[in-house]
Amino acid sequence: MSALLDADDRQRAIAEREHNVIVDASAGTGKTSLVVERLVELVAPTDGRAPIPIDRLAAITFTRKAAGELRVRTRQRILEKLATLPADSPIAEPLLHALSGVDTALIGTIHGFADRLLRKWPAQARLDPRYQLEDNSARLADECFQLLIHAAETRTLAELLDGSSAADRAEEAISTI
Repeated sequence: MSALLDADDRQRAIAEREHNVIVDASAGTGKTSLVVERLVELVAPTDGRAPIPIDRLAAITFTRKAAGELRVRTRQRILEKLATLPADSPIAEPLLHALSGVDTALIGTIHGFADRLLRKWPAQARLDPRYQLEDNSARLADECFQLLIHAAETRTLAELLDGSSAADRAEEAISTI
């Protein structure tokens, strides 16, 4: 198997401790693997640096499926590392601590992260502490559809889509609608 062209960048992302890291890449390129390795390296550094407790880290993605996979694969990687270490290894204890906290760690969606912040500080956000999230996906989809229809009927769709990747398809959409 040949080395990845971005192997050095990946290694730097895994080892980085002074800055947050954003991993943005196409499907199937190893984003989840990189983030898992980064989380494990942060909670149980192999270079002698101090471990960062898992409850002090945030791993945020966009879908529940991706967040669930990230949590499962992080737990799996911690267990794999523990299985290969001698009991007296200096990283065994931090790995065990991380394993005990992986289910409550802030590994989730951007929406879950925002909700967690708002629930922690509702007064600062001027929210009722008992606020409830609504699943507005059907309503939002309907609003978008109605906006699309209106913009097509008034021939303002190109203006509405200006600057987006769909802008060059406005005339086709207008004729179709």
